[in-house]
Amino acid sequence: MEKILPTISVCMATLNAEKILPECLDRLFKQNYPMGKIELIVSDGGSQDRTQEIIKNYEGKIFENPLKTGEAGKAVAVKQAKNDLILILDSDNQRWWLY
Repeated sequence: MEKILPTISVCMATLNAEKILPECLDRLFKQNYPMGKIELIVSDGGSQDRTQEIIKNYEGKIFENPLKTGEAGKAVAVKQAKNDLILILDSDNQRWWLY
C-alpha cells in the first residue's frame, strides 16, 4: 500500500540569487519525496541575473515582489500556495528539509 503524503508548496523570495539558488533547488528536488507532490513558488524582486531562468528550469512559478524585501516576497509567495503544507525556504538554504 502506497503512503499517502501531503502536497507541499515550497515558497521563497529571491533577488539576484543565481550563485546560490541552484544548490538550494538541487537539494530540494533530490530528496526522497515524490516530486509530483511539490510545487515551487518564488517571488522575485526584479533579479537582473539568471535567477528567473534557473527557477523556470525547476518548473517554478514566479511572481513579482514589488517591495524587493525577503519578508514581503515570502508573503507574496505564500498567498499563491494551494497545497496541503507550506515550506518557507530561503534561497541560500543548503539543508535537507523533506524526508
